[in-house]
Formats: sequence, C-alpha cells, structure tokens
Amino acid sequence: MPNSLELLLMPGMDGTGEMFAPLVDAIKTTAPATKIHILRYPRDQPLDYAQLLEYALTKLPDAPCAVIAESFSGPIAIKLAARFPSQIERVVLSTSFVRNPLPWLALIAPMLDFLPLAQAPDWLLEQQLFNGHATPELKLALARATASVSPAAMRVRLKAIFSVDAGKCLSQLSQPLLYLQADADRLVPDRCAQEIKTALAHVSIRRLAGPHCLLQIAPARAWQEIQSWL
Repeated sequence: MPNSLELLLMPGMDGTGEMFAPLVDAIKTTAPATKIHILRYPRDQPLDYAQLLEYALTKLPDAPCAVIAESFSGPIAIKLAARFPSQIERVVLSTSFVRNPLPWLALIAPMLDFLPLAQAPDWLLEQQLFNGHATPELKLALARATASVSPAAMRVRLKAIFSVDAGKCLSQLSQPLLYLQADADRLVPDRCAQEIKTALAHVSIRRLAGPHCLLQIAPARAWQEIQSWL
C-alpha cells in the first residue's frame, strides 16, 4: 500500500463509526503507520442521502485517500469519488449497493413513520447483520451504536435506501474499485455485486466467507484483501 495513502472509513446505517473497531485493529496490526479517518454521521439529525453527502464533503481528508465504505455508505462513497477523483484515489465497497438491494422492502415505506424501530428486538438485528457469528463484544457494540442514534435519523436513512441510485456516478468513476462480497449476506444479494461489475469494467470482486457485517466478523481477512489490492 502506498505509504502516503490515508484511509477514510465510512460506516453502515448506524453511522456512528463505532463498529469499525475490529477493522482498525486489523489495520494497525499490519500497517501501524496508516493514518485512519472515520466518518461519523450526526446521531440526532434525520439526514437523507443528499444531506449526508454534503456532510461527508466537509470531512474528506486533505491528503489523497482510499475510501472504505460499508453497506449504507456505498452510494455516498461512489458520489464522493466521482466528484473528487484526484483526492479519492481508490474505492472499496464492503457488502454495499448502488440501488435499493431489496426492492420489495419499499412496500413498507408508508408504514415507516409508525413502526417502532427503536423497539426492534436485538436478536433480529443481530441475525440479519451477523448471521449467528457475533461475539458478545460485537453484540454490545451494536446495541450501543444503535441506541445512540435517534429513531428519526434511522428512519430517514432507511427510507433513503428505497430510492437511492448512484448508478450514473458509478459509471463515471475512473478510480479502481474493490468490492467485498459476503457469501452469507442476508441483506445485500449477489445481484448488487454483479450490477456494479456490469456498470464498471475496472472493478475487482472478492467473495469472502461471512455475513453482512464482514468487516466486523472477518476484519483480518477483509483487510488482507484490501491491503493486497491497494
């Protein structure tokens, strides 16, 4: 990996960045001098994709960087990279998407204002994200992260996924792109990786064993792939 290339980590839908601890540990083990920036979205503001993009613009490192975007943040990373090709030199997407990964979920959009998202059982969320592989530490970290974000913010982010479309920006990317695909992902189906591959010739896809939260369950393996590719 180029010594001068900094890393910007962009979080999943919780937006806190707290779930990156396992990945940061893996990075520091093999590349201790790497400068790591973690993007953290406002926890109490109901911002949609367009607003979160503008927020992310203010948090870009001054130096050239590689972006590692997890799940929800993929469309934002793609749009940032399309706008700043000289500043963002590499793009890594982990279990992410360009458009709504589960179109049928859009059917519940009208009900989201009434669903008690804050009361969703922890076991259901853990099953979808970790697929039975979560450690007690990861379960606790997830509970802390989700509890710290306002229900209004989570609701707006969930709604935003239903209509997001970063396809045009994806086709404009000149940077190399690495896509990490989890073989046991319950939230992002295979077609999301294939959609990216079809739209962008210079993409590398690595399929790894693990659930949706690949960077938390298999951080060392994921970082090995990222570091080798960089």
